[in-house]
Amino acid sequence: MIQADNDVKSPKVIVNVGCNKASDAVEWLHRWDSARWNLPRWLPVLPPMKGFACPLSEKTVPPVVAQGAGTPRAVCIEAMPKTAAALKTALAKYLLPHSNDTELATQLDMVHAAVSNEEAPGLTVDFPDSAPGTEAEGMNQSEGGPTRPVLVRTVDSLVKERALPKVDILIIDTEGADPLVLQGSTDTLKSVRYLEFEVHRDLVKAAWSQIKLRSVMDGLADFDCYWAGNQGSLYPVMECWEDTFENGCWSNIVCARKTDVWSRVLRSRAMAHADA
Repeated sequence: MIQADNDVKSPKVIVNVGCNKASDAVEWLHRWDSARWNLPRWLPVLPPMKGFACPLSEKTVPPVVAQGAGTPRAVCIEAMPKTAAALKTALAKYLLPHSNDTELATQLDMVHAAVSNEEAPGLTVDFPDSAPGTEAEGMNQSEGGPTRPVLVRTVDSLVKERALPKVDILIIDTEGADPLVLQGSTDTLKSVRYLEFEVHRDLVKAAWSQIKLRSVMDGLADFDCYWAGNQGSLYPVMECWEDTFENGCWSNIVCARKTDVWSRVLRSRAMAHADA
């Protein structure tokens, strides 16, 4: 995707909803600013956290780094109170040795909020307040532990509040609220080039239990979307649609805007896997 990018002079903007340990946000920043951002420097500054659902041995630092694309920016949105606090502590520690680098301080923005399809002044939701780094809980999805009221926002309002001119990459991982987050991202999606979200129709109390995958996909008509395999393989969602996709499952879907060069890249990977 980076090698094929025809928008190399435009600084990339990444929004990561449910960023948890911020490892994905840091990896995306690394793709366009490897001098400032990488996981080997980020992970040691994290306070003690629960382990990754995907072992670190499976996470790879991308070998190709874009040049000349300006300074990338990532907005990392996390709802779980203890995790959000840990991320802000980690970011302060990461920035401390680089106090003279004013640009670095603007690249990663930590936001404590629950994200949904609507917001109102003072609107909150009781969100699980589990140990930092917990990955299996989300809105209306608790394991019975303590909760705390967390402000509810939409992606569109957060993007507008930060005066972001666009969002190139939107990643959503909320343990069940992803379709609501997409509903609250209508304006943002107009500029998104790459979209990634989690399908969790196995969670009976989450939004996915009430919202069909097909309705979500119909709302993404401007994108080519694929099931994402664990080893980078891609399988078309709509071209190979089956009603069984509505059954309870836990997986990820990645999309690229149909008119974007990145869509051709994803399609070539999907075709390569099909030929294999």
